[in-house]
Amino acid sequence: MEKSKDACAYRGELLGLLAIHLVLLAVNKLRPELLGKARIVSDCLGALGRVVSLPADRLPSGIRHSDILKILMVHCQSFTFECIYEHVEAHQDEEKGYHELSREAQLNSCMDLDAKSELWKLVGQDIPAQQPLPLEAVVVRIGKDKMTAGSEESIVFWCNKALARRTLSDPKVKWINEEQFDEIYWPACYSALTGTKRMFQIFASKQTMGIAGCNDNLAYYTPGHDRKCPSCGVAIETCAHVLACEESGRVDVLHKSIDLLDQWLRESGTETNLRRFLIQYAHGRGGKSMQEIVGFQLQYRRLAASVDCIGWRRLMEGMISRELVELQKYAVTGTGSRMSVETWAKELVIKLLEVTHGQWLYRNVVVHDRTAGDLVTRRKEEIRDALEEQMELGEEGLAEEDRFLLEINLDELDNSTGEDQTYWLLSLQAARDARLLQQQNNAAPGVNQSQSGI
Repeated sequence: MEKSKDACAYRGELLGLLAIHLVLLAVNKLRPELLGKARIVSDCLGALGRVVSLPADRLPSGIRHSDILKILMVHCQSFTFECIYEHVEAHQDEEKGYHELSREAQLNSCMDLDAKSELWKLVGQDIPAQQPLPLEAVVVRIGKDKMTAGSEESIVFWCNKALARRTLSDPKVKWINEEQFDEIYWPACYSALTGTKRMFQIFASKQTMGIAGCNDNLAYYTPGHDRKCPSCGVAIETCAHVLACEESGRVDVLHKSIDLLDQWLRESGTETNLRRFLIQYAHGRGGKSMQEIVGFQLQYRRLAASVDCIGWRRLMEGMISRELVELQKYAVTGTGSRMSVETWAKELVIKLLEVTHGQWLYRNVVVHDRTAGDLVTRRKEEIRDALEEQMELGEEGLAEEDRFLLEINLDELDNSTGEDQTYWLLSLQAARDARLLQQQNNAAPGVNQSQSGI
């Protein structure tokens, strides 16, 4: 049994084939004159194909699970006997009785059951760190993880994680504390953000670091800018408040977004209790701890402590708990889900960030909508005041042919972008200026009537 960040069903099949080949290698060492044929049977066509097509001297750069494949390539391709590789259909015991299966299918079924029972024995236990494989002469580790493939991605992740940890000691950076940092499952955060578009990465970074364009931040470099939330109009709008705002429309959008998250959790094979705990915690909006939700269920105590340490806001920003991933790992093993736990964790991070992004979309509609947005509303109020001032002036200062401009319906301003009313206001102001200029020209001495016409 090994603990590896690259663990998956495919790697498990390759490890099984490696074990078979190492047994055959030991036999051949003892009996170097041995001839004949050895049948090697597996239910994974991909693993069989990879082993059969191994090169004689060098693996391609960046190939996955190169630690296993290199041992097979170097030590297990020169037996004195012939190896014949065959495929057997998986899970035949689900449709046929055991006695109806071929011997190969029976052995495959028994191995599946043994493998699952071994995994269940490990539930709640600390699995030892990954060890070198038999005949693996050199092992390279990045942190605690053994390199099993091309090094670029692993090194980039490790360097970014180390850099992120160093920022915790910077007093200028208001982020998370060291205890929270250690509880977060960073591989999922890294793979989620590196797999999304650049603008979404920037949004996630600015939100989690608290430097997004909320009113509190805008006020630092915009004199006189209102720091209050455009939705509730009471609290100072910070990045944290964007998620915690009590305005009814925003709260309704948040709960609907969480309901969509619940639907995804169901469809992705999330363990029932985990799904229920997560959704209750998310709907609680920080008002209820995970410990209160879990109650006295001992198997979830570590999960509750970890999630409560991270906090509601950070969870909704995609910072999921390591304990959450560990519990889902065993659920995937038990249900036979096709989605790996790493893919599940990555998608969960994205879904949580989408919930938070939905709050920003709602906020930005309130501020920037062309008809009812906060900025447009302020501009329309200025236009309304200016138009009312023009109407109070009445026909005085307007030429007879321009007096129709006073026939304006201010009620239409509420349901429009204000563009038509802006042009109307400019026309009124221009007409008054033109009339004033005409009167000044008529009153000036020595100026003929024909010269003063406008």
